[in-house]
Amino acid sequence: MYTNLEKLLYYTFDHSNINAHDCTDEECIEVILMTSYSFKMSSSRDGNDREMFVGKPAISETILEVGVEYMEDPLTNEEIEHIFHGMKARKANIKESGYVE
Repeated sequence: MYTNLEKLLYYTFDHSNINAHDCTDEECIEVILMTSYSFKMSSSRDGNDREMFVGKPAISETILEVGVEYMEDPLTNEEIEHIFHGMKARKANIKESGYVE
């Protein structure tokens, strides 16, 4: 098991998606680490598990949705959390996650 600091080393990002929706890496990580609101998504094309997190970063008034694909690092066999999606949360995903303020 990793501490939060060690776990940060195992995140990768799809910056083309995250930046297009004005999210930062830090906001995405904060939502993942600090929220208990999430739901399982359909598997990726590669068959990897995916999960959508919903939460509000401390530095923002906006509720975000952050999509994570759980992948394996081919060199170390360690799990990587690939953040493939980040944006202002849609009502359907807020409801699906059970998010409440």
